[in-house]
Amino acid sequence: MLWNWTTAFEDMETLRREMDHLLERSQNYFTGTSTQSFPLLNIYNQEQSVLVVAEVPGVVREDIAISFVDGTLKLSGERKTIDLGEKVAALREERGLGRFEKSIKIPVDIDSDRISAKLSDGLLSIELPKPQKVKPRQINIQ
Repeated sequence: MLWNWTTAFEDMETLRREMDHLLERSQNYFTGTSTQSFPLLNIYNQEQSVLVVAEVPGVVREDIAISFVDGTLKLSGERKTIDLGEKVAALREERGLGRFEKSIKIPVDIDSDRISAKLSDGLLSIELPKPQKVKPRQINIQ
């Protein structure tokens, strides 16, 4: 019998992904935090707002939910599979699918009534305006 290296490596890769997923879930359970890497995001502290930019390629507007409660921004949604038919076998799967959720504590006061979001070219931009009281202000001396 010949050894099939391709199948062996695919099996090891599947096992690695499953172990990563199991360890991530157990860490979330014991620490109450999320270490999920999707979506990747950047947070920018601007003069009048905080800007959160998240990479969500392949996710449509209808499959994303955004909430802001007690200073925590929560992004959740679902990355759906592409239907390729029944007679298709994956040769490699690196793109995770399914539900995702990520919570980010925003360390400054936010005017939650004015939060806005837009989705363009796989980038979700969330503008979190600062309230008037925390905006920097130039004081003129008379």
